[in-house]
Amino acid sequence: MNYEYKAIPEILERKEILPKGANLATQVTVHRCFCGQGTVEYHCVPGFDDWWFELHCDACKAKYSPVIDRCGSQWKVYLNQ
Repeated sequence: MNYEYKAIPEILERKEILPKGANLATQVTVHRCFCGQGTVEYHCVPGFDDWWFELHCDACKAKYSPVIDRCGSQWKVYLNQ
């Protein structure tokens, strides 16, 4: 699978959400998208080592898969094939 390393984009907002039925808030960090047209959300559930990304940009969804890994001070972003 092909991928690119990307610098972590600018943080636009930090918030906590409490999903229905959850006992612990999920921390959400909203970043500017790689192309600048949308956003990338990093979701983290503290204490459970549970985290994921959500890509909210039509332009980048066409180029990148929804799989993003944290890799030090960068993100490893997988390309659609």
